[in-house]
Amino acid sequence: MHRADIPLIGDLALTLDALRHDTGPRWADGKPLAARAALKAAFSGPDSWGPHAVFSTLRAAMPADTVVTADSGAHRILVSQMWDCPAPRLMLQSSGLCTMACAVPLAAGAKLGRPDAPVLAFVGDAGLEMGAGELATLSAQGLPVIICVLVDHSLTLIEMKQRAGQRPNLGVDFGAPGTDFAALARAFGGHGVDVSDSAALTHAAKAALVSDRFTLIAAHIPRRAYDGAF
Repeated sequence: MHRADIPLIGDLALTLDALRHDTGPRWADGKPLAARAALKAAFSGPDSWGPHAVFSTLRAAMPADTVVTADSGAHRILVSQMWDCPAPRLMLQSSGLCTMACAVPLAAGAKLGRPDAPVLAFVGDAGLEMGAGELATLSAQGLPVIICVLVDHSLTLIEMKQRAGQRPNLGVDFGAPGTDFAALARAFGGHGVDVSDSAALTHAAKAALVSDRFTLIAAHIPRRAYDGAF
């Protein structure tokens, strides 16, 4: 989703030395703050319920040091721009390989490595269905990871690409009624809850933070809610 507009060719050691940040400010006149503000505004999104509201609500509800993971899909692109990380290594994702179903095992590893830090995994509904067996690992290891699955009954990123290429809708929409993710979580020994608004999402997140088991929050969002989001 990013491209390099200016190539930098030269000696590696000299280039790295020139890019050091301990020789004084590189941007003056408040330009870093202005750039951050412009980026935040570009991805602010609508006030109505949808993926923007899910991410902003959870960012407000979760502690600052929360470790976030995300697998491939439209949700990863948007949350990567919206989620504020106050320190390095607080967002883990497979950005190069675009791996589906990796968020939950990444979250499990993060929780094992940093047991005192809250850990939150963002997954799409198809991604969670692909890796549902990982819930058994969370249960067996007693890992109180929080999982937010964005449920829109579609392989949204592929569906958006089909439309952009004026191709027919093919193999990207799920049939009704879809997977009962809250029931799935309970079947694997965790907590499961369905939410469709910010108030319910905040309540579920606060409860999950004090739980001794994993919690799966199924956030039901409208179809095509990512249109124009990135």
